[in-house]
Parts: sequence; C-alpha cells; structure tokens
Amino acid sequence: MLQTELASLQTRQAASGQALLPSVLSGMPKIHSLPPTLIRAPPQKQELLVALKKAGRLVDVLRRQKVHLEAAALLQVSSRELAEALQQGGR
Repeated sequence: MLQTELASLQTRQAASGQALLPSVLSGMPKIHSLPPTLIRAPPQKQELLVALKKAGRLVDVLRRQKVHLEAAALLQVSSRELAEALQQGGR
C-alpha cells in the first residue's frame, strides 16, 4: 500500500518536474484550523501520566498502611494473650 502510494507520488513528481512537497503539505490541515481539543491533547496526556504515577504511589502507601495496621492488631492480641497467660501462671 505504502509502496504504491510512494510510486504514484514519484511518478507525479517526475511528470510535473517540480517538488511535490509543497502540494502535499498544502493538503494537510494547519495547526490553527484544528479544534482546540486536539491542540491541547499532548499536555493533557502528560498530566494524565503524572496523575497515574501519583495514584500508583498512593496505592503503595495505602497497602503499607494496611499491612502495618494488621500487624499492630496481631501484636495487640498477642500482648493481651501474654498478659493473661502471665496472670494465670502467677496464681
């Protein structure tokens, strides 16, 4: 497909005797004629990537907090059982 397009452009260039680049570029849309949403797309993409990285860091922090809370709950239960065992052993 690309080869046939290239060949047709080369034959048109040879037939006209001039460069096709200006005519090809004239058919392309100009930046000022594009909708503002398309012009703003690359910065928005970068903002989304930054937000995604921040969200990933937040998830990691929340996972660590969850592990710490579970460990603290287990230690509290263990210390309570130890205190009860010591009280019963002293009787």
